[in-house]
Amino acid sequence: MTWNKREIIKGEVYGELTVICEAPVYVYPSGRKRRRLLCSCTCESEPKEYMINAVVGGNTTSCGCVNLARITTHGMHKTRQYQTWADMKTRCDNVKHKWYPEYGGRGIGYQDSWSSFESFWEDMQETYQDHLTLDRIDNDKGYSKENCRWAEAKFQSHNQRKSKGSKNKYLGVRVDDFCDNIGVRIKRDGKTLHLGTYETEELGAKAYDDASEIIYGDRPNKTLPENDWILDKVTARLDGHARGEKFRSTGSNFKNAKLNESKAVEIYLLAHEGVLTQKEIGDKFGVNQSIVSAIKRGALWKEATKQIQNT
Repeated sequence: MTWNKREIIKGEVYGELTVICEAPVYVYPSGRKRRRLLCSCTCESEPKEYMINAVVGGNTTSCGCVNLARITTHGMHKTRQYQTWADMKTRCDNVKHKWYPEYGGRGIGYQDSWSSFESFWEDMQETYQDHLTLDRIDNDKGYSKENCRWAEAKFQSHNQRKSKGSKNKYLGVRVDDFCDNIGVRIKRDGKTLHLGTYETEELGAKAYDDASEIIYGDRPNKTLPENDWILDKVTARLDGHARGEKFRSTGSNFKNAKLNESKAVEIYLLAHEGVLTQKEIGDKFGVNQSIVSAIKRGALWKEATKQIQNT
């Protein structure tokens, strides 16, 4: 009996496939016609259409899951863990992927053994939880057992590189274009926390890392931990935020500082003497350290100190 005349019965089983009904005839460009079947598979994938001769003749026995199972002995190809691994490889390898420029395009790859899912899962399964995502500890390094962990999404949003095109040297440290004020901010639970202002970007980087270590347990700017006035200031700021205190954003205190020309000149002279620290000078005049730094640099009260600067 030819395939064109064979009677198809609903429910007939061929390997892993079960006939649902006869599908519309497939017509080749030449005009030749082939009958097709709509079948479901035991793997519970979406029903598909198959050529009747391939199914009844035994050449097609599944939707493809049987062949896949033969080459993936782990049996996890439909799991979240497997998809995480596959997405990682795609971002690193596929030049057409939309995220390739941020990964493979800038040299981010994965350790050789992780070309196999089995090896990846062997290294990472111990700490896996369904609500966590794969995260690189150092965003400038590739995927490896030493550089990867499972982290919450809010942690990953924190653990990011500086914005593309950023002029600032360190993560979380911002230099104000108007007054060269160096402010530091960090995000926690979707909220921006102001950590104060600092004289140099390096001090700001240390402040950000101190806060990051307290909140997230890492130091993205790779500064050294030290029990100093920066840590005390950051701790006080974080405690204040936790109590609901409001802090002015970076640079706002420049406009509100209650100074006159004579006080500005005195601050300028004291700052250049180097006997007192800028924090001590600020405390003496009731202003913050950033104002003292700005006056010393000539970014604030420039006209008042102009004559002294020229002597």
